Amino acid sequence: MDQEDAGGPTAGYAGKITILKEMMATEKDLHCVATYFFDQLGADHRFIARSKPTKHKRLKAILQAVSANAFGKDCAVTHVRLMKIGSEALIHGNCSINGKAGTVMFFEDINIGLLIILMSLQTHETSCIRFTPTVIEGDKMAFFMGSETISIH
Repeated sequence: MDQEDAGGPTAGYAGKITILKEMMATEKDLHCVATYFFDQLGADHRFIARSKPTKHKRLKAILQAVSANAFGKDCAVTHVRLMKIGSEALIHGNCSINGKAGTVMFFEDINIGLLIILMSLQTHETSCIRFTPTVIEGDKMAFFMGSETISIH
């Protein structure tokens, strides 16, 4: 019996998810965070198989605002598919940003997310954007991306 089977469905991933969470909050090189996610969790078929579809009330609007700020107001965020393992605080998934492949990670408990966009298939250039959404009043939401604050209504 492997460690995952002995300790429940997330036992084998708990340490990796904890490391990823710490990296999301502190790592300056966001490409290191992306590489860790893809190498340690995203490429593991057991992690993907145990991830189940989920919804998040505001995450698509947040992705839209983050993308519009980074790439222009006419940015289209489509094909958002979010996944989650049990009670873990990590939501992960994929989307399309103006037709480019995107991956999103969001930790609900620390309220920090990362959007990774594959800008070019030829060069494998990626853009990584860390964001922190905050409800500021009623249904208005702001998020912090670098030194900028953007409101979502």
